[in-house]
Amino acid sequence: MKRLAVENAVDEMIDAGLTIPKQEMLEKIFRVYKREGIEDQRVFDKTLEEEFGFVDYRILAAGIVGYKRGKDLGLSTYPHAVFVLTHLLKNGIHSAIVSDAPRLQAWTRITALGLQHFFDYVGVFEDTGERKPSPKAVPESHGLFQG
Repeated sequence: MKRLAVENAVDEMIDAGLTIPKQEMLEKIFRVYKREGIEDQRVFDKTLEEEFGFVDYRILAAGIVGYKRGKDLGLSTYPHAVFVLTHLLKNGIHSAIVSDAPRLQAWTRITALGLQHFFDYVGVFEDTGERKPSPKAVPESHGLFQG
């Protein structure tokens, strides 16, 4: 989803006047993601600032809109995921999600997929200071998987 969204964003930025070739811009954006974290909300601003010394808001806005459109196209569940989650819920088995995304973005994605009622716990980086795949990403104090 991330790759598709960023590619769509760069296409829109180029349409708005960005003069950097697509592949080069993708590499620059993913370098910023690597440095700042894959869920950085200002990655396009930072990339434009680093490249040009300022932010062209026409290009930034086009990138943001393109990203959102691409993200919506790429956001989907795995085959049979809803069936499995329904089966688990009916059998009293608790489910959780651990995400590196900020809390609002994690819940927005879960809700966009219609999965918000399946999970007893959604853990995010703010809860533990740990990123996936660290076993510490699910706080022990929650107790969801104990006993």
